[in-house]
Amino acid sequence: MTKRIIASFLVLVSGMILLSDLYVSHYHIEFKNIYGFNSTSNFVFWLSMMVSQLLLIIAAQFKPYRISYLAPIYLISLSLYWIFFSNDYDNKSYFNLYVLGFSLALLIIVSLISMIVNKEKIETENKNAKLKLLENIFDLTVLKIKKK
Repeated sequence: MTKRIIASFLVLVSGMILLSDLYVSHYHIEFKNIYGFNSTSNFVFWLSMMVSQLLLIIAAQFKPYRISYLAPIYLISLSLYWIFFSNDYDNKSYFNLYVLGFSLALLIIVSLISMIVNKEKIETENKNAKLKLLENIFDLTVLKIKKK
């Protein structure tokens, strides 16, 4: 139980890390070496993307609660929406609403797919258990008859 809570917290942190470039640009933080990027904000954004992915991989090993994935899905969707669909870069009136709806829809779709896969897995296990039970009940092994 505590492993799942810690893993869920790591997933939430992996989502929140994606906002670090906003803090860097808001507080005018500058690094001396930005490794070829054109701004500190871009450097921090791409670095946070890599760290976020690593945190997600680590957290996924401990089976976090599915709802915790909403934070990184939302923030990644927000970035994608801004890149591909936003023509007005200053006015974001319904921006967050669209992305939240997309994130919730994606989370629901993933949950439904997971439920379908788990249902098939349980049905397969039940079939195998029934076959083993029948084998044990009827003793369907080959009988060896001793010759006298």
